[in-house]
Amino acid sequence: MVIARHTYKVEQIANLLKGEATKQLKQAGLHPLSEQIDTKGRMPTPWAHREWKVFLDSEEAIENAIRYVEENPIKEEQPTQKWSFVTPFAGLDPGWISYHEFNRSTGRTRPWVPGLRLNEVSPCRKV
Repeated sequence: MVIARHTYKVEQIANLLKGEATKQLKQAGLHPLSEQIDTKGRMPTPWAHREWKVFLDSEEAIENAIRYVEENPIKEEQPTQKWSFVTPFAGLDPGWISYHEFNRSTGRTRPWVPGLRLNEVSPCRKV
């Protein structure tokens, strides 16, 4: 899944997706660990601890990631997936940078923190 900038942190998005998917698996009777209920009546999670996240820093990287996600089911001999909440990538908004970092030795900033607009970058002083 390739997710654009969002008000939620990527970790929150992953947890929300895992939670909703788990509910659907339980409701459909498809939870792979439904036979392993603990003493409190809970099933173990089928999901990995944490999430794999990569911050994409160019339109090319984003397009490559989208292509990978779209083509992956085909490689696994599964049908392609279409979801109502997925919108086409229309390119990066002008002025967006991917990363921003404060350099203590120079007292300046440079690309390194997700989500800053270039016009929001102001000179920083040494700390």
